[in-house]
Amino acid sequence: MKVFGIDLTSKPSRRKPITRAICELKGDVSTFIALETFATFASFEDFLSTGGPWIAGLDFPFGQAQRFVETIGWAARHDL
Repeated sequence: MKVFGIDLTSKPSRRKPITRAICELKGDVSTFIALETFATFASFEDFLSTGGPWIAGLDFPFGQAQRFVETIGWAARHDL
């Protein structure tokens, strides 16, 4: 099975693209195959539409909009 490790960015570009590590899992052995980048959301969406089976682990951008953070109650206390 193909396994993808994906490092997302909120504003992909050639300077800071979305990065995908391509691996293959056979039994309980994972082998790194290649690294690929996507400079636009359109090119990343093309990848997402490819057939499977595959699985992905995604590293989403850390920053969130202040309004979102306040609405869901994150970081309401700074002493945690």
